[in-house]
Amino acid sequence: MVLVATTTAALLFPVEAQTSARRPNELYTAFSKAHAALHTAGLEPLYAPQATYLPRSARFAIQTRNEILRRERASHDMMRANGGSIQLKFRVSDRKQFGDLVVDNGYMRSAIRRSKSDPVIETTSKFILVMARQKDGRWALVSDADSDAPAEAYDELRPVGGHQYDR
Repeated sequence: MVLVATTTAALLFPVEAQTSARRPNELYTAFSKAHAALHTAGLEPLYAPQATYLPRSARFAIQTRNEILRRERASHDMMRANGGSIQLKFRVSDRKQFGDLVVDNGYMRSAIRRSKSDPVIETTSKFILVMARQKDGRWALVSDADSDAPAEAYDELRPVGGHQYDR
């Protein structure tokens, strides 16, 4: 199922509901909802100010929350204007916690339609996310990297110990 986002979708998910990440798994839910609504502002509290994102399609890391959001905003704006949509699903295979840091490894399935006239492109990637508990108690991404993975890696992964597992 592909979610078609509209400008009213942002109204369906109040900012607090999108950005509340009091537990690590909640960050995935908020991240998915913000992308589905093409609501870039909903992503802002999910990244620490000095976050780094190393996407599979880039030659260089994207440094700082502001730069990550600038790039996401451009993509969201283009998709919103053209009737596009994003659906993200996560399955965490391994979690390690070191005090106020959490390192998650897992797989993501994305279904992206750049415009209403384009087909849905479904991809699977493996990821490593590092989250840090912020002073206000919420969790935020400090490092995010992903690369291509076979669909079977996502499909065959079974739920692991209460970690994020989207169906």
